[in-house]
Amino acid sequence: MVSFENAQYSVPAHLLGAEVFVRHHGTGPDSMVVIMHAGAQGPVDPSRWPAPPPKRANQLATSGQF
Repeated sequence: MVSFENAQYSVPAHLLGAEVFVRHHGTGPDSMVVIMHAGAQGPVDPSRWPAPPPKRANQLATSGQF
């Protein structure tokens, strides 16, 4: 599992203990969380997930993340 911006995302089991890079790709409802790994053959994109919707201010205040 990888934690990114208060959410957790899974990665393939063969990357257990490996260094990965996480980033947003795109904007709006089609944005994705992309997890990259620099493998022996160059960068690979083993995992992509839809980005969660942004939290509203009242959700942040009640969750203690504000």
